[in-house]
Amino acid sequence: MLHGKKRQAKQELSEEQKKEIEVKLKKILTINQTLLKKRANKDFDRASLEQTEKFSSLSPDFQTLWNYRREIIEHIFNTEYKEMTPENLKAKYEFVFKELEFLVKSIMRSPKSYTLWFHRQWIIQKGLEVEQTQVAQQIQQSLEKKDDEENKEPQMQLQEERRAELLKQLSVSKVLEFELKLCDKMLGMDERNFHCWNYRLLISLQYLQEKESRLSQFDEEARLKIKNQFLEKECQMAETLIKKNFSNFSAWHYRSKLMPIMYKTVNTDYLIPFDKIQDDLALLKHAFFTDPKDQSPWNYHEWLISLISPVQIASLTLEKSENGHDLIVLGLSQKVKNFNSLNISLLNDVGKQVDQYPNVVAKPHNTQRDISSVWSIELPENIPSYFSLQIHQTEESSLKHIEDTRLLFRDFFVHINLENKKFELPSSEIWIRDNSLIDNLTKILNADIENIKELTDFEKGLRFAVQRLKDLVMLKHEFLANPFYLTDGSQLDSINNIESYLEELTSNLIKIDLQSHQALHNKTLKSWSYVKFKWEKVYESGSLEWPILKDRSEIADRHLGYFSC
Repeated sequence: MLHGKKRQAKQELSEEQKKEIEVKLKKILTINQTLLKKRANKDFDRASLEQTEKFSSLSPDFQTLWNYRREIIEHIFNTEYKEMTPENLKAKYEFVFKELEFLVKSIMRSPKSYTLWFHRQWIIQKGLEVEQTQVAQQIQQSLEKKDDEENKEPQMQLQEERRAELLKQLSVSKVLEFELKLCDKMLGMDERNFHCWNYRLLISLQYLQEKESRLSQFDEEARLKIKNQFLEKECQMAETLIKKNFSNFSAWHYRSKLMPIMYKTVNTDYLIPFDKIQDDLALLKHAFFTDPKDQSPWNYHEWLISLISPVQIASLTLEKSENGHDLIVLGLSQKVKNFNSLNISLLNDVGKQVDQYPNVVAKPHNTQRDISSVWSIELPENIPSYFSLQIHQTEESSLKHIEDTRLLFRDFFVHINLENKKFELPSSEIWIRDNSLIDNLTKILNADIENIKELTDFEKGLRFAVQRLKDLVMLKHEFLANPFYLTDGSQLDSINNIESYLEELTSNLIKIDLQSHQALHNKTLKSWSYVKFKWEKVYESGSLEWPILKDRSEIADRHLGYFSC
């Protein structure tokens, strides 16, 4: 199984095919010895390069061959094209494209070969080095023309046309464009080839870096426009393939990597705009009802919901540090980085910040790592026995996930009594800026819970759907039942209903798992019965003896018992 899809069973090889493989293997072993000798003798000439090209058709996954080929190419570049003259740059550039075209043939034969994709990644870096030199020369020529024009009468329209043309030329990489077209072709052959998707993501991120570097002399607005045009095109391509096949896990993953980059400069509370999250959730609803047994949309749904789920305080305790100071130990709903970047304040009993304690530092609790789900705040000496703790997320806050994606934080406010070691909640949460965030989350959770519940009522035994439904209900429960954010008893009935529903969902999951295990158990027993029958025939013929015990039935029963536990 892969993302909920069954793998195709492998067909047994015929005797003729086995002989062909044996002959091919002997050739490969002979070639291996030849290449190792030539490599040891440092034969880095063009003839050796041609030999590696011929040998690659026999075994594209032969790592030694590609290592040797890279050494030959490096030698040619460092000897024949050492001088950075226009002629050498052109020849080197043509060499790169010739190598890329040669690799296309190999990749078409073995589209999932790690060694081929790695070699391709290596050779495009050589092509980009040439392009970067050419771009630097173009920029220098542009600056010289600009100086000449400043000494003449101003021609604003001509200058603007030249600027636009230069912007277009510099933003395009022929090497990377060639690679994107190859990826289009490869995905046309197999839209779920994760090797190609990973390579395309690498190329896209490389392209964005190249655009940023090459357009550094232009204003930020022009650079941003060029980059977003590229990102929109790539995200649209992925969405088209998703709509064609909702089971395309790699396409969902590709979008999740590019969209945060595309909306990085957009002023929004979320990693991507909320309306875009809603659009994707609508697309996911179609995917769920089209193929509910496929895992890919459920994984993407989990990622989307994580974008709108703020980190919140899950526990608060008072402890003593090694130096005897009071510690506030905060347990969070997940592991985070940079918790100290939040605005952490100590307030007096009238709600004003305690002047003598302006800077409060939070540190990961009992760990040297910079990421933790437990953080502690060391209280200063002589702090009042009754004060308030406020934790607030600002635009400057850089709270991050383990993968360095930005996280939301559910603002926190509590009164603390050090003398009695108790905490009290404020009478209202009007001061909290994230009411809209919680409203958005609740709205999405309620809608998705109803949608998935409708799906599970319509079709029983959907493991991914029931698990996701349970996750959403549990998330809703975490936000409704958190004692550090409850201000009255109006939510208690809702909390009790959720807890009983969680028990029901857990029971359903156990039933589904038991049925799945029973089916696997029956399949295993059937397989064992067949194996037992075959072995009994062998032993009855007298060609073999039982290796341990002569009593065949005892051994058979013992093996059968392994599957009956």
